[in-house]
Formats: sequence, C-alpha cells, structure tokens
Amino acid sequence: MPAGPVEPHVDAVVKVLREVRTQAVDAGLKIAIENHKELQAWQTRELIVAAGADFVGSYLDTGNPVFVAEDPMTTVEELGPLAVTFHLRDSVVYEHADGVAVQWVPLGEGTVDFKALVARASELMPAGVRIHCKPITARPPVVLPVYDAQWWAEWFPRARSKDLGRFLALARRGRPYDRPHLTADVPELRERYMDALRAQQLEHVERSLDYCRKGLDLGLRWRG
Repeated sequence: MPAGPVEPHVDAVVKVLREVRTQAVDAGLKIAIENHKELQAWQTRELIVAAGADFVGSYLDTGNPVFVAEDPMTTVEELGPLAVTFHLRDSVVYEHADGVAVQWVPLGEGTVDFKALVARASELMPAGVRIHCKPITARPPVVLPVYDAQWWAEWFPRARSKDLGRFLALARRGRPYDRPHLTADVPELRERYMDALRAQQLEHVERSLDYCRKGLDLGLRWRG
C-alpha cells in the first residue's frame, strides 16, 4: 500500500462496500474480507462491522495472524462469529534475539495448537462455514522486531497489550522448524528452483491434508 497510515485505506474499503450493499444483498452474496498482514483481527472486525456485517464477513486465515504479532487463537475469537470461510495454515513461532521469528510450515508441524483452534472455531462460527487446508511453505523465517517501539508506531500504533502477551507466550513455546525443506520461494531464487518447489509444495499439501483427516478429524464422510 502507499506509505502512511492504514486508516484512510480502511475508510475507503468501508465506503466502497457500503456503496455495493444493495447489489450484494439482492444477489444473495456475502463479501468476505481476509485478515491479511496490515490489520490485526480486532481492526478487521471493526472494518466488517462498519461496512455492514449483514453482507460482509470474515475470510478467516490462520496463517497471516503471526505476521501481525497475533496468536491465531485471538484471530479466531475476534473473527470467528463473522466467518464466511476458515483457512488452516500452520506456522512456527519462536523467540529470536531481535524479536520473534515466524515461518509457515505444513499443517500440524508448527507451534499453533490446531486441535484447540478448530475446537474453539466450532463453538464460535456460524453453521455451514467451509474449512480449507491452505499450506504455503518454502519461505524463510521472518523476524518481527516486537521490542522495537518504532515498528509498533509505524505498523500497529493501537495494538492491544493483551494480544501481544498472548503472542509472546506462543513464541516461548515454539522452536525453529527442523525438518528438511527448501526455502527458495523468494524472488531471486524462485524461478531457478521452481520444479523442486512444486514437488515440495505437493508433498506439503498431502502431509497437511493427512493431518486434517487424522489429526483434526476433518472432511466429509460419505455413506453408501
């Protein structure tokens, strides 16, 4: 986004959504806003409510919260009641000399307790919300400078201390990812290693789906 505070962009999104409310409602559509890497969950909730929760909901992603210094459980508790869809992506979260390191990994292999997360989601989310397995891997760890006041002032000046405390507790339980994997999904390496990246991503998707079925007991059951 352009440099500067995020609030004007939020206001613009709310304005556009309100302008298309009639068309969306008449079409029987609900517009889902993804919690991404610019807003914390409570800010995304405010955006949805301001636009109109009758036709706007949450495209709830569990991978992005760690990049805004947020425990995904906080995200589920803030946005679960507004969820339209629920995307599962795991991360390792661990303490680092310069802050907290985060990295996406195959589902079930990270720091996040997905059994507890899915159980809590089932208590909060509306009926009929679809769950998607959405692993993205092969990217190197990113260090969030959570002890740098300037970082907070620039990115999340209204962050809540209780959310940071929960995130730091998650990091204390974590450790770096130690399974062999290729971390070449960066612009300068991506094309050179594309075949290997594709093969690894397929394997990681299969491992993640296996965890969904066996570890989380998810999936449709067909009876003959």
